Amino acid sequence: MKNDITYKTKLLSVDAWNDGESWSWNNWNTIEDGIYLHESVLNSPRKLLKFCRDKLEILTNDSKGKIQIDDDGYNVNIQLRSGETLFAFCYGEYLN
Repeated sequence: MKNDITYKTKLLSVDAWNDGESWSWNNWNTIEDGIYLHESVLNSPRKLLKFCRDKLEILTNDSKGKIQIDDDGYNVNIQLRSGETLFAFCYGEYLN
């Protein structure tokens, strides 16, 4: 039997700032709470970005090749190639 895991997440818009060496979150706002993502989507940059473009419409087709994903163990960050986080799927606060 296949073990399917779905994660409850919260979509955040992130205001980040650069201190000259790295990007840090300055502030964040909840866009939507209670987005359920299957592990195959949450763990696949390609599938997650497609979900963001097609379902949530928070990214455009022009973002292709300009966006990267970083999972810090608490959030899956959607970032510009510079490392600036634009959005994040927060799943860590829902884990027990």
